[in-house]
Amino acid sequence: MQVQPYLFFEGACEEALAFYQRAVGAKVTMKMQYKENPDKSMVCGSIDENKIMHSAFEVGDSTVCASDGMC
Repeated sequence: MQVQPYLFFEGACEEALAFYQRAVGAKVTMKMQYKENPDKSMVCGSIDENKIMHSAFEVGDSTVCASDGMC
């Protein structure tokens, strides 16, 4: 069985992605900011549109997903 974790960084996802790239050689395969969301009804209130809505990165054979969450 393969587990695919989804991590929430409460506004620090960009920094976390950079850390994983440096620390373990992670390869970012996908990154979408809130402002790139095609469904604008999903963006609520005071969210910084430059924050990460969804991202994925690979570490070895594993894929990890990450987001800023609804910070």
